[in-house]
Amino acid sequence: DLLQAELAIVMEPTDTRVEVADGDLDPPAVAELLALVDSEPIRATGRSAAPRLEQLGVPALTFGPGDPRLAHTQHEHVPTAQLAACEHAVRELLRA
Repeated sequence: DLLQAELAIVMEPTDTRVEVADGDLDPPAVAELLALVDSEPIRATGRSAAPRLEQLGVPALTFGPGDPRLAHTQHEHVPTAQLAACEHAVRELLRA
């Protein structure tokens, strides 16, 4: 997991979409990440640690390549394009 500014990014499969818990995420890093992946945030599921981190007062979101429905199955795979897109987004976010 990455810690950027005051935001925890839980790296898990999300089809390169940004998942957020119920909390309102204000850190500038969230807006930067959303712009980098050209996506609107979606509601986080219970499989991620992000909602638990938010309950502890740590702003968090979930982001990563791969289909979450295939995670930990024999059909799990990560499309190269998603892997490259996530790598680019995280590198740019860390440069900011």
